[in-house]
Formats: sequence, structure tokens, C-alpha cells
Amino acid sequence: MNELAILTTETDLYTHDISKMGDFFSLYIKNMKSQLELETIVDNINISPATISIIAEVLNLGALSKMGTQYVPNFDSLPIEIKEGIKTGKYILGESKQVTGELRPVLIDANTKVRVKDLTLKEVKIGPNNMDITRNLLTQMQLKQISDKLDCLYDMMNFQIRRDRDRDLLEPFFKARDYIRDAQVTNNEEDRNKYLDYAMDDLKKVAQAGYHELITCSKMLADKVRNPIFRQHKHIREYMIYMCEDIYMINKSVGLQMQIYDYLNKTEEARATLKEYTSSMVDLSQKPVGIHGESAIGLLQDNFLYRKDNKDMWFNFIKNIEELDKCSTGIGENSKTYLICAEG
Repeated sequence: MNELAILTTETDLYTHDISKMGDFFSLYIKNMKSQLELETIVDNINISPATISIIAEVLNLGALSKMGTQYVPNFDSLPIEIKEGIKTGKYILGESKQVTGELRPVLIDANTKVRVKDLTLKEVKIGPNNMDITRNLLTQMQLKQISDKLDCLYDMMNFQIRRDRDRDLLEPFFKARDYIRDAQVTNNEEDRNKYLDYAMDDLKKVAQAGYHELITCSKMLADKVRNPIFRQHKHIREYMIYMCEDIYMINKSVGLQMQIYDYLNKTEEARATLKEYTSSMVDLSQKPVGIHGESAIGLLQDNFLYRKDNKDMWFNFIKNIEELDKCSTGIGENSKTYLICAEG
């Protein structure tokens, strides 16, 4: 039997950063995840000192002491450097030490929480016009507080999703990698075959989880892009990242499976595994999931953030999948071994 040499570098043998591992089976995909993550979407809202003054209402400092009069923090009297610190987020209003969830009229350093400046109050005459403005601004501040709480809840849910994806995709992949490493170092052929069987079980789990995740994320992406006006770009971007990660993990898994089958001379199993892969990718590029009949790859293609060096990426992906699908049935018919690889 030939020498088992699937993991050929120190990184392949020991890393837990999958992006650093070898390109076992690549079809123009390896840079998709990083290209998406490098693009930034700004969700922060900067509030000017004038707008912040309305927070007096939230602090109960804005209660009317007498009809037509209101007291609000006097941001105009603050030194210029303090105002700049408020604009940049360096200084923020301190949290109340007596009432949980409320604020107090004092500026603190956002990082150290050290008191920087006490705020003074000024008397403001309230007429019919600016009363409406005050109420509108107060409503916006209250909605902002609700939004912040929802963002916190969303972050917790997103963390759980990440944990679940790591459990389904990364954990079994690295277990399989460790079994392959054990198979490469052992001198006992029976143990080697046992380790490879264990590795194959985990690699199949990764591939199957990836296939199912792709179907789910495709449907979710189609739903998120359905409305062309009120699009949630943050969520669209996340589902696109998930899909690229799924394709990336499927490629890694199928690539290792193909190499193990090649080592074991299991040609029929290799052909079935490759056929499952190409069929899934063809469905991804041809089966309608969007409201206008777009495929999952079509939705990725329409919403991807392109640069000059990747403008043809999805076109090339579809082209190569179609070519691979045509030749996948030929494995084992005219020769003993086929190697599937890509340089780069």
C-alpha cells in the first residue's frame, strides 16, 4: 500500500485555524469568507451634544418645575475638548448608582469609568413648537435604548449560532484531522485503517452538516432579499458569510475524503462522494430559491461585494462545477486514480 501523506505540513498536522490548512479540494472558493468579512458596514449612530441634552427627560431631570419651564444639561458651557470627547464617544453619561438602568448627569471616561465632568442644568422655556420637538427627540432616545437592548439580545443569539456551527462543522473536522495524523504516524496497518475509518465518519458529518446548512441559509437569504427597499443588509451579509463558510467546509471535507479513498483504492466510494458534491453544487447554482427564480448562487452573485480581482468569481465557480459534474462519472472507468486539486 502507498505511503499515507495527506497532512504534509506542520500547520496541517497541528493547527486549529482551518483557514491556515492546505487546499485539499478547491474550486475558486478559498478567499470568499475573508473577502466578505473585510467589508465593513457601519451601524453606529453618533449623537451630537445638542441631541444628547434631551436625555434629561430620561433622567427625570426634564420634569417641569413650573409651567412652561424645563431644566436640561447645559452642554454648551462645556470646554471644547469635552465636547469633542462626547462626539467621539470618549466621554459618556454615567450610569445611576441608585436606579438600575438609568443614567446620572455626569460625564465619565468610556473606558476607565472615571468621572470627568459634572453637568450643570439650564432653564429652558417650553413653547408649543419646541415641546413637540422635545417629545419627538425623547421618543427617538427611548427607541434607541430599546434598540440597544435588542442588539444585545441579537449578539447573544448570534454567539449561540456560532457555537452551534462550530460544533457541527469545525469540531468533527479537526477530530478527523487528528485521526488522519494518527494514521500517518502509526506503523500498524490495522490501526491505520481504523483511524481512517474514524476520520471518514467525522468528515461525512461535516459534509452533511454543510449541505443542510446551505439549504437553510439559501432559503433565509432569499427571504431577506425579497424586499428591495427595506433590506436588512447586516442579516443578508451574515447569511452570505454562512453560505461561503459552508461551501468552504464542504470542500475541505470532501477533499480529505477523496484523498483517503484514493489511498485505500476505493474508487466507487470516491465517485459516489464526488457525485454527491457536484450534484449539491449544481442544485445550488441552478435550483430556483428566490422570488424571481434566482438560484442560491445567483443571490450570492447579485449581492456580493465585488472588487476588480473577484468580479468573475461566481461565474467561474458555476462554470467549474458544471465541468466537474460532467467528468465526475468518469472516475474509475478508464484509469485507476484521479487527483483533484487546484493551485494558488
